[in-house]
Amino acid sequence: MKHEKKKIALVHNSFWYARRFRLGLMRHLRHTGFEVFVLAPRGEEQEMKALQKEGFQVIPFQGSIYNLGIGRELATLWELIGIYRRYRFDLALHYTIKPNIYGAFAALWSGTPSVSITTGLGILKQHPSGVLSWLIRRLYQAAVRITRKSGF
Repeated sequence: MKHEKKKIALVHNSFWYARRFRLGLMRHLRHTGFEVFVLAPRGEEQEMKALQKEGFQVIPFQGSIYNLGIGRELATLWELIGIYRRYRFDLALHYTIKPNIYGAFAALWSGTPSVSITTGLGILKQHPSGVLSWLIRRLYQAAVRITRKSGF
């Protein structure tokens, strides 16, 4: 009977960020027997190729760290849900604000255990008050509660 590798997804706001800050972790996970998937918004072809050359599965999705249009944001969330359902990750690690929020909901709605890792305050530090800040804080709070209930 063939032993299937556990699948772990690292979800970032860019492939450059993943390669720059998580390459050591991804190599360690691969070395310990995981099949490592790196998810980030489309683009950055050189970074994607470099990660593939390292032996990681690269999955681009639509989205942008700068976009705030509700239609595009919902499309990104639905795309992540579809990716999570298709690949059936054993664990998803979410980094940065949008992957933390959207990833938590995608993990919940696809039955994927997940961990959200806050790496900075991003827009919340730049704009500590206002409607957008209030909304992001509420979504972050919901994402943290969801992650805690994800079964991991």
